[in-house]
Amino acid sequence: MKNRTLLFTLSLLCMVISAVGQTCTVKGKIVTDHDGEAASFAIVSIRNQELRTLSDVNGYFELRNVPIGKHTIEVECLGYVKLQHQFMAMKDVSLSLRLQSNSFTLPEFEIMARKSRKGKVVVDEAALEYIQPTSLADVMLLLPGSVYKENNLTQFAQISSRQVGTDANTSLGVGIVTDGAPVTNDGIRSQLVGITEGSEHYDGEVRSRTGINQGADMRMISTDHIQSVEFTRGISSSRYGNLSSGMISISSKHGVTPLRVRLKSDLKNTLLYAGKGWRLGEKAGSLHAGIDFLHSIDDIREEMDKFSRLTGQLYYNNKVKLGSYTLDLDGRLSQTLTANKMKKDELTYEYNESYKADYSRTALMMKGLLTLGKPWLSQLELIMSADYTRDRITRHRMVLSGSGPLNMPLAHEAGEHEGIYLPRKYYSDFYIDNQPLNFYAQLNAVSRIQLLKNTMLNLQYGAEYSNVKNHGAGAVIEDESRPPFPYDNSYMRPRPNWAIPALGNGAIYAQADFIYDDNNSNVLQLSVGGRASMLLNLPRDYYLHGYLLKDPRLNLSYIMGKAFKNTFRVGYGEESKTPTLDYLYPEKLYKDFYMLNAYTIDPRYRHLITYTNIYDVANRDLHVNKNRKMEAGWDIDYRGFSLSLTAFYEQSDAGFEYFTTYHPLTYDLYSQLKPGANIEGRTPQKSDYIQEKYSIFTTSQQVKNSQKVTKRGIEYRLILPKLKPLLTTIEINGAYYQTDYASSLPLYYYPDVKIGGKEYPYVCIYDNGARNQYRRFNSNVWLNTHIPKFKLFLTNFFQVVWLNTSQYKDNHDYIPTAYIDMQGNRRPVDERIRSLIEADDGTFRYFRRTILPVKYACNKMPISLLWNIKATKEFAKGTKLSFFVNGLLDVSPKYLSGSKITKREWHDPYFGLELYFNFNL
Repeated sequence: MKNRTLLFTLSLLCMVISAVGQTCTVKGKIVTDHDGEAASFAIVSIRNQELRTLSDVNGYFELRNVPIGKHTIEVECLGYVKLQHQFMAMKDVSLSLRLQSNSFTLPEFEIMARKSRKGKVVVDEAALEYIQPTSLADVMLLLPGSVYKENNLTQFAQISSRQVGTDANTSLGVGIVTDGAPVTNDGIRSQLVGITEGSEHYDGEVRSRTGINQGADMRMISTDHIQSVEFTRGISSSRYGNLSSGMISISSKHGVTPLRVRLKSDLKNTLLYAGKGWRLGEKAGSLHAGIDFLHSIDDIREEMDKFSRLTGQLYYNNKVKLGSYTLDLDGRLSQTLTANKMKKDELTYEYNESYKADYSRTALMMKGLLTLGKPWLSQLELIMSADYTRDRITRHRMVLSGSGPLNMPLAHEAGEHEGIYLPRKYYSDFYIDNQPLNFYAQLNAVSRIQLLKNTMLNLQYGAEYSNVKNHGAGAVIEDESRPPFPYDNSYMRPRPNWAIPALGNGAIYAQADFIYDDNNSNVLQLSVGGRASMLLNLPRDYYLHGYLLKDPRLNLSYIMGKAFKNTFRVGYGEESKTPTLDYLYPEKLYKDFYMLNAYTIDPRYRHLITYTNIYDVANRDLHVNKNRKMEAGWDIDYRGFSLSLTAFYEQSDAGFEYFTTYHPLTYDLYSQLKPGANIEGRTPQKSDYIQEKYSIFTTSQQVKNSQKVTKRGIEYRLILPKLKPLLTTIEINGAYYQTDYASSLPLYYYPDVKIGGKEYPYVCIYDNGARNQYRRFNSNVWLNTHIPKFKLFLTNFFQVVWLNTSQYKDNHDYIPTAYIDMQGNRRPVDERIRSLIEADDGTFRYFRRTILPVKYACNKMPISLLWNIKATKEFAKGTKLSFFVNGLLDVSPKYLSGSKITKREWHDPYFGLELYFNFNL
């Protein structure tokens, strides 16, 4: 048996070794239709083969280890139409390729997103130029299932992915990668009562304009520096990690281009961009530079509703020959800052308040790709990036108490303390200073081995390391005796952010892509891989210290047919998002309770004694948020007809969420004067009052893995053959989404009642499967009319939302499964307790929760229709003029919600112009 196994292994090895030689090299030169000049640094790839390279400054390229047979080579270059060319490779091949400039005179001009391999969606330069986005959020309207949203750049907007509505964990889990380097704000930390999520009273101005623990701020990503965007909403490649909701991969503009100027103006936004690429010399490579300025006003009446952004970017690339090897060198330097810093509105003017935001981000990326062309090591790539952000919010805020006297926080230790009353009205000055420094390095290797005649193995593997350290001062209150949010007598003593440990993350990954292509009509691709990662530099008492995260991923696709082509896709994967610095290292919570509250008319005789309790709310048992994904798809292509269907299911049951924790507390209370005690004309003391033991439940907010999000649905995309008499193409896309938001932990409920003048002695725990379910079915119809003779493009966009519902659901169990008493003991609700509840006992009758039937009612919105139009005319030398109207028609009828309230939702119409100049200097 052992001899047979050895013989089989040797035979297989010999077959593999003999098959390695059955590949060839494809070389060529790429020129443009602009006087036949070389297409410098164009992206060259072979379809279905995971092969990719760049042309050099003179337009020459080389691809090694290309399997023998028929292939399609694809070339993309900034400013030119994507080229697809079929060729036969029986031996080494030399090709001459010519690119056409992007122009409306071409019979076929694509402005929509296109399908990519493994179900991904790519939005290239032509589509980005046509849709005129102001931020990355605008681009997502091209994706199936997306719905039109009004563009409001004055507030942070969460990123949604395959869902109805949005949630912080999905937004946090979307990985954004620019030129191979991640964009993250996991190092942002803002710990202050009133700012930290979960605070009972919070500053709406700060919370609505920042995205703490909600992922990257897409307002800060300018689309004018982008050449293409790839969206992965299904199973991501094993190369990418620390994400849970898919990935957005951005490729920056690079190479040699003419001077391009873009001017855009509408009722909300004004934008100016200029960019150009230079050929630096025969061997010096190219440099592309761009700068843009954006000013946005959501409501002209509100000065707070303004946003200004200035971005600049330099991108250098070169291709160097090192003997028989080639080295691709890339470098990017970018700068983003906000210009409009001081903000006030009518309310802040009246209260003499102010809000100042100061944001600046500098990023540097360097990348080297060495092409060896060996079967055992085809390519070796090193990516290194660093970015430094300075994000400071300064606030001058008026505090006004309308609910009685508040105490000044003085205690730094638990126990009994003398207190001081705060003024009824005062001003509090504070600022929040974040200065995260991110470092990232990734080493990637690719091996290409031909296993059999038509079967290739493309093996990707590598390692990465990331580190983030916040060097900011954190939350700083200028005068601690004037807290900005004293309303519930809860305080924090914020540590500076620079005192918090750095957060490191190390990972390794491997992915095997098996590609079978019979050069006829069948292509089978199987991608099997996984990654292992670990958070570094965590204290030993944290659960994630030394914990190895494992994310397996699998994608399988099968293409069959030529004229009538069918593609079948299935995939499964697990993606993990680690907690942020803000989640891992919260501040302790100080809570003051009045022991003696003698607030007399005469300020000289007032006396306040407080009892301070300190709660350590750090959750050292915090896990990662793991999202398990499954999807299956079917694509049909036949003579211009294209249909794509994708069914998916995702479940994440460990999302990060601030969870209310109840703590029993007993302390001495002095509220009732002793018989005969007289406190007139003097300061009251504890000895003047009757001492009593007072027991209450107090609360704190702690981050737990409690949020559960379940997503399921079907996405579709239908492209009809071009209606030649009307010169119009029609695309219909949309989706049916069902999203459930729930908690993976039981519900804690404290009845707000008193018994015999005492606080209620129990906290009830319900495990009733409560969830909020949202459903939506929409269709987006794009009618694109292209008239090459007049260089004119007309687009009519119709959005129909056929179904849009929301409903609260549970298992209708209104009796708790357990409860907590004043001693902190958790006890089950047994038959004895149940009988007391049924008997309407004076104490236990409050265990029964009463939920009115109206809460279970389904909120169903009527069918709505939205119509947007756009017209673009091209003039000489690529100059374009565009006019658009959003919300030209908005049919959103009134409806009666489940709670019997009349509602109506609509979009504000607005219009705008855009000018695009192309100077061949």
